[in-house]
Amino acid sequence: MKKSLLALSLLGAVSLLWACSDEDHSKTSCSMDEYEEGCSNGSYLTCEYDSESKKGLGKVVAHATVTIDGVEYKCNALDQREKVGAVQPDPGPGPQKDEPVCKDGFIEGSQSIAAVYNNSLYRCDGDSVINYKCDDDFIDGCYGNIYVDCVDGKMSQHRSYKEGNLTLVCRNDKPVLSNVECKDNIFTDFNQHLIIAGDQLYACDGSQIKNVSSKYNSACDGTKRFYYDAAEGRYKSEDCGDSAHICEEYQKGSLTYSACMNAKDVTEGCGTANIYGNCDKNVLIICSSKDNRRGKTLRINCREQSIPKACVMVEDDYGYDCAIECGSLRDRYNDFGTCDGNTLKYCTQSGEYTEASCSNGCGFTGSYYDCL
Repeated sequence: MKKSLLALSLLGAVSLLWACSDEDHSKTSCSMDEYEEGCSNGSYLTCEYDSESKKGLGKVVAHATVTIDGVEYKCNALDQREKVGAVQPDPGPGPQKDEPVCKDGFIEGSQSIAAVYNNSLYRCDGDSVINYKCDDDFIDGCYGNIYVDCVDGKMSQHRSYKEGNLTLVCRNDKPVLSNVECKDNIFTDFNQHLIIAGDQLYACDGSQIKNVSSKYNSACDGTKRFYYDAAEGRYKSEDCGDSAHICEEYQKGSLTYSACMNAKDVTEGCGTANIYGNCDKNVLIICSSKDNRRGKTLRINCREQSIPKACVMVEDDYGYDCAIECGSLRDRYNDFGTCDGNTLKYCTQSGEYTEASCSNGCGFTGSYYDCL
């Protein structure tokens, strides 16, 4: 079974705010001004008071049925409100009987954008329902605020999930760490500044855990290098090797990059080197910082990286960098890509030439070429 996290580009970002969580419903006290009545776990929850003044705190009461405007309702398995004993009309050509209905981006009768029902995943895209079957093409991952997996033909949803010894929860299609401690810039359970969870990279900043995936294409933590593998859509790590080799970071465009290199190829100060870099055959000579006075001069041998690369000119405002190349000697391409009209041409991480047609145009994003 495939296992990765859902890319936001597939369905678009959907904002989700839980009106009431399971933890909220487990409380016995409530405030009439703040508590939102509704279905939860098959019961209809209300906030009720012993006195007529309705001041202070009331108590949460669960009901099997509730009468609203003279009509009796119950809560179904999807925590939707439905009439008791009502005859279901012919559904016609729309959603079939018992299937969820979406309204304003949420499953009707709930504050959820996704739910598993009848061994299928239903997800809202506006008022439209997207249905995913439990088959070999299904991708386990975060859908809204639930984690959904398909194992042995059975689809299940979870409030949290394990990845190694990490516990994660889902928020807006992305994993969020749940059970790690961050102290003095170090994840105490791992004795590291950086860790990988799901397809994201996290850093320990003082006592705060921060998702730094949008900042780092690759990063250093001592002699350990963390890098994003675009082919697999996730971060990986590697050790730079013996004591003679180190990991160094440098700035390119809006992202931070890193490379494993020989310690003797790093010198304090940048001199004539800058962040745009230059190529000495397949050695990238670059300043690690935009501030030449504070940076280091790095001489990165592109051929000696974990994936052998070449030193190339990427784009005028970006400058030079190490890149994976493919194609013929005459038509050479790299993993930063290039645009031929509305066609994106690039190399994969495995060195295979690939083309993609861009319906909204092709251009440079500041760090690489992509469909706009």
